[in-house]
Amino acid sequence: MKIIYAFAWCVFMGLKALNAQQLDSILPVLRQQGILTDSVSFILTATDYSFWQGQPAKFAGSMQIIDAANPWPPRWFATSPVDSNLKKINAGNTPIINAFEQGGKLIFSNAIYRSYPGGHTAQQQAILMCNQHFELTDTFYKPGYEVDVHDFAINDKGEKLYFLVCDTTVTMKDFSGKDTGGLISITYEKIQIDNSTGKTIFSWNPIVSLGLNAMYKPYTYEKSVMNRRINLGWSHGNSLCWDKDGNILYSYKYIGIGKISVQDGHSIWRVDRNHLKAGPESDSLPVFLQHNLQFINDAKPQSTYTVISNGDSIYPHCSAYQFTVLENNTDPHLKITKHFTSTSVPETGGGNYDVETNGDYLINYGLYQGDSLHQHILFEYRAKNDSLLGQYTGLQQTFCYRVHKFTGNRPPRPLVVQKKGALVLAKQQNAVWYQLSGKYMALVTKAGTGNKFIPAHPGYYCAVVKYGIGYAVSQVINYRK
Repeated sequence: MKIIYAFAWCVFMGLKALNAQQLDSILPVLRQQGILTDSVSFILTATDYSFWQGQPAKFAGSMQIIDAANPWPPRWFATSPVDSNLKKINAGNTPIINAFEQGGKLIFSNAIYRSYPGGHTAQQQAILMCNQHFELTDTFYKPGYEVDVHDFAINDKGEKLYFLVCDTTVTMKDFSGKDTGGLISITYEKIQIDNSTGKTIFSWNPIVSLGLNAMYKPYTYEKSVMNRRINLGWSHGNSLCWDKDGNILYSYKYIGIGKISVQDGHSIWRVDRNHLKAGPESDSLPVFLQHNLQFINDAKPQSTYTVISNGDSIYPHCSAYQFTVLENNTDPHLKITKHFTSTSVPETGGGNYDVETNGDYLINYGLYQGDSLHQHILFEYRAKNDSLLGQYTGLQQTFCYRVHKFTGNRPPRPLVVQKKGALVLAKQQNAVWYQLSGKYMALVTKAGTGNKFIPAHPGYYCAVVKYGIGYAVSQVINYRK
């Protein structure tokens, strides 16, 4: 009964944290170029970079489903609460980092609140799962532990693949090889699998398997981003998924990428920042502070993968790679088959590179660093021949951690009709009405509430109604009295 109560409280508080949602609080994603129709949609997360700098945020962290031809306003959105008076990150203000659709389910990461003896509540990072109607059905977290919510996967058997955040202390000699004395505290992430009943059936420690010296030493300026620890961020897991054969693909930001056996944890192949080859006969794969290692296809005897290299101070440009790996017992042979480097997009963080079966692809550039924040391209969708199908931008100081093509059942937009000078929802629903104005209609003003709304002035309006854990948005109506 206590477990059921704790879960119910977790679900309730998770929903409570998601309910403070308004259209005027989210980032407008705008289409600059392209010919895509609204039959194509994307799911994305959008964040105000000011938030991560501990400064007042203009936009709430959000996940959005946008239509390709007319991305603003979004078809559907959900946010984390934002407080413009916050000077630092506090519990309850954590943005949604990752969101994706898998098997008709919406899966995303966010902070939830849990009840503890004594009547107090505390924030905990969790993975939340919704049904096809975007209603919350499950919440995955580890009581007493921290799950790194940068990535997560669930398979048909209900097994959950995740990073578990851990802390340890090592000697400086073990870490650097130099007998300088003293201790160093580090944060790292184990790779774990829980079965459908919650039992941990696989646990892999990268320190034991890869060795402390696997980390690229010049990245030791990085602190752990999890819960704002002051520890050294030794690994920083940011990409995790099953390969086609059931083994595990990982990306550790400060180490590199690789594939491990789900049977015994041995390394099948790896490419570290310290050594950019998988074997003597392999191409050199220049990945720096990389994200989003993904399996693409399995054309025996080799498999194809993608990864996005964010770049670092030595190689300061964002690049995306497709590559094949021919696995054998002695020398995994890696070969680059396609790459894209943006000379206009310097060093980034986050982002992803998705390739479809027909060869069309999406490149999301993630977070620009430093002065490059003044550039505001978010992501591009391109055909196999590299021709531009769609280019999407945001305002300064904003970024998308992940963007994916949405293949599930899209939330329906509420239908609005105009009757006798009023805007009326076709279904009996309570709505919040907004006026859209300014360049790209990105200026949003709350105008009214209710099933029926009579605008005071001509202009462009839309209706927002509750749908699952978030809100569905109508098409824009050009209102004329």
